[in-house]
Amino acid sequence: MKKLFNILTILLFILMYSCRDKLKPLSRGSEINLKEITVEADFCTINPELSKSFLKFIYVIDKSGSNRSNPGTDPTGSRRYDNLIQFVNTGSSDDAVFYSLINFSTESSLVSDFVTRNTFDSTARNQRNLTNPPAPAISNDDGWTNYGHTLDRIRSLIVNDVNRSKEALGQVVSSHYVIFFLSDGMPTDEFGNALTEEQIQNNLLPKIDSISNLKTTTDNDFDKWIESIKFSTGYYYNTTVDATAVRILEDMAARGNGEAHTFADGQAVDYTKFTLPERYVKHALKEVFVINSSTVWEDELLRFDYDGDGISDALEFSLGSNPDHADSDLNGVSDGVEYIVTGMPCAHPQCDSSGANPFHSCIAYIKDDWTFGDPDKYTDADGDLLNNCEEKALIGSDIFKFDTNDDWITDYLALRSKGAISILADPKVSGRLLDPDADGVTNYYELKFHTPWAIRNAIIPERFKPYQYKLTQTAKEVSRTCYNLVVHPVMVYDDQNLIQLHILEKSAIIDNRKFLRVIKQRASGPVLKIDIR
Repeated sequence: MKKLFNILTILLFILMYSCRDKLKPLSRGSEINLKEITVEADFCTINPELSKSFLKFIYVIDKSGSNRSNPGTDPTGSRRYDNLIQFVNTGSSDDAVFYSLINFSTESSLVSDFVTRNTFDSTARNQRNLTNPPAPAISNDDGWTNYGHTLDRIRSLIVNDVNRSKEALGQVVSSHYVIFFLSDGMPTDEFGNALTEEQIQNNLLPKIDSISNLKTTTDNDFDKWIESIKFSTGYYYNTTVDATAVRILEDMAARGNGEAHTFADGQAVDYTKFTLPERYVKHALKEVFVINSSTVWEDELLRFDYDGDGISDALEFSLGSNPDHADSDLNGVSDGVEYIVTGMPCAHPQCDSSGANPFHSCIAYIKDDWTFGDPDKYTDADGDLLNNCEEKALIGSDIFKFDTNDDWITDYLALRSKGAISILADPKVSGRLLDPDADGVTNYYELKFHTPWAIRNAIIPERFKPYQYKLTQTAKEVSRTCYNLVVHPVMVYDDQNLIQLHILEKSAIIDNRKFLRVIKQRASGPVLKIDIR
C-alpha cells in the first residue's frame, strides 16, 4: 500500500509540474503586466560608401584593318591602349571595380570577362603588343567594323554577368555598367558593306535600346542587379573626319545615355573625358517603423507573443505549437508564417519534427554551416526577416527585394498584418491604403501606430493607445543626415519584449534603390534608448 501511495505521489507531482510548465507562458503574458514605455532612437542615414555597388567597365576596341593600313589610324596601338592602361591604373585599388574587354572587327570576341585591375592590366598590355608585334609577326588589326555583332556581344556579357550574380543567392549587390565603344570608321556588316541608313535606324540603334533597357525590361528582374548602364562612344581618325561615322556614334551614345567624343589625328583616346556614374549618392530617409514583435493583436486584445512568431502564446497552446520557439517543428519555417499562409503552425498536429513539411523546393537556400536543430536554417537574401524559403515556398514574394510590391512596407511587416496589407495572393498589389475594419484608419497607419487592422479602433480597450511618432532632424552632413526619433506609448509586457526599429532609405537620386536596416533590442526600463549613429 505504501509503495502504491509513493507511486501516486510521484505521478501527482509530475502532473502538477507539467501543468505549471504549460501555464507559465500564460501567466507571464498577463494583461495586468502591460505597461507603457518610450522608445528613443538616434540614427543617421547610411553612409553611401557603405552601401556597396560594383563598377564594371566594358572596353570595346576597334581591331579593324584600317588601324594599320597606310595611313593607319593607330598602327602601333598607342592611341587605343596607352591611355587605357594608364586610366585603369589611376588611383588606389578598389575591390568593387572590375574590367572587361571586347575586340571587334568582322566579328567580335570577348577577350576578358570582368576581372580585377591587375589581371586586366596584363590583358591590355598583351593586346597592345599584339597590335604592334616585332617582325615577322603580323598585327592582329584586320577586317571590317561589324557594329551589330559587337552590340549583341555586349548585351550577352551583361546578361551573363547578372545571371551569375542571381545564381549566387547571396546579398544583392547592384552594378554600374560603363561601356566605352571605340571605332575609327563606319559600321559594316560581316562582308564589309557599309550599313544603309535604314539598317542603322531599324536594326543597329534598337540594339542599343536592348542594352540600355535591360534594367527596366519587365520579363526579368534585372533591376535589382543593374544600377545603371551607360554607353559612351569614341571616334578617332587621321587627317580626314568622316562626318557620317561621327553622327552615327553620337546617335549611339545618345540612345545609350552616354557621351560621344572625337579624337583627332595623333591624339590618344582620353578616357578621362568620359564622366563616370555617381556610385556614392547620399541617402534619403523614406520610412521608419517601431514594432514590438512580442505582442500581437487577437480578439480585440494586444496579446503576448513570447517567441515573436506572430501567434500569441494562448493561441499557440490551442494549436499545438510551442509558444517558446518560433519554429516548433524545426523545419526552418516560422510557425507564424505557416499559420498565416496555411491555417496551421505545423504540418503535424502536435508539431512533431518527424511530421514537419520538409519544403524540398528550398534545398538551395539552406545555409552552408547549418546543422539540424538550428532554427536559422535558410538564408535571407534581402534581410527583411523572412528567409528565402518562407518567401519562395509559402508567400510568393521576391527573395531579393525586401519590399516586393514597392509600397515602402517591408514584406515582413506586411505579413504581420495577416493579409490586410497583401503580399500573398498577388505580391505586386498593396493594401496599404485599404481600411477593412472601416474605422477611418488605413492599414498603413494601423501598422505605423500599432493598432488592429481587423477591429475598429473605437471598440478596443482605451488602455491600448496608438503610437505617436516624433522625428527630429539633428544634423545634416555632407554624406548623411541624422535624426532623433521618439515613439510613445509602446505597450510591453516585460523587459524581455523585443522591440524592432525598421529604417527604410532610398538613394536621393535613384528612387528604386532601396535600403533596409532592422535593429532589435530588448525593452528595458521606462525609456528604451537605441543609438546607431
